Amino acid sequence: MEIFLKVHINENFAKLAESLYLADRTAREAVETRAQMERRVAQNKKAEQEEKMRAMAAKARQERTVLKKVHEDDSVNQEARERDQIRRDRLDEHRRERNIARNNPDKLDRFKKGRERDISEKIALGLPDARARHHETQFDQRLFDQSKGLDSGGIDDETYSAYDKPWRAQDNIQQHIYRPSKNLDKDLYGDDLDRIISTNRFVPDKGFSGAEPGVARNAGPVEFEKEEEDIFGLGQLLQSAKESGKELKKRTADGGADEGSSSSKKRR
Repeated sequence: MEIFLKVHINENFAKLAESLYLADRTAREAVETRAQMERRVAQNKKAEQEEKMRAMAAKARQERTVLKKVHEDDSVNQEARERDQIRRDRLDEHRRERNIARNNPDKLDRFKKGRERDISEKIALGLPDARARHHETQFDQRLFDQSKGLDSGGIDDETYSAYDKPWRAQDNIQQHIYRPSKNLDKDLYGDDLDRIISTNRFVPDKGFSGAEPGVARNAGPVEFEKEEEDIFGLGQLLQSAKESGKELKKRTADGGADEGSSSSKKRR
């Protein structure tokens, strides 16, 4: 009976498969179209930014060029103003010379000589020359007045002093560098200042016996002082203990001798 059954497939399955295929292809095309649009929008934004940056760079170059031209014009104008000032100064000087020559010719000669002369009052004495002299070698003239130099041998190698002579040897600075002036402190301290200075602050109130200043030391062996009296009686106590120990030993020795003599008599 089963052999004669006929299998029948519904055609809607084919329609469903075809519909799913068409839907998938449509979705893929939509996704691709959206991606292309996004890439196109990004490229347009990038192009706009590049164009904006290019315009800003061109504007900056133009401003820099303008500023450079203005600076050059200012420098040229400054140089021109300086040259004009020099011309005016020279013109004023020529006018002055002409007026002096018209009124007093002798004064003109003195004026020319004084202008060309080096005025020593304008040179600061004791200071280096402000004018640059590259072709001349500068030396300190005080070095030529010394009788000693590098060829004199210098100082001894065993000398540990960094200076060849004392500074201000004619004046002893230690005598007055820490001492106040009497005239300034007289009103404040009165006569106590001399007494404080004359007082020896490093002398003890009571010195050791035999160590007083002015006492001459005897030339000879060492001298010992007599021991002071025993205050607490320790020496007497030790002396009595020694004597009692000696008496005890003596009695013990006498007792032993008596026992020996008595034992010898009994043996006989």
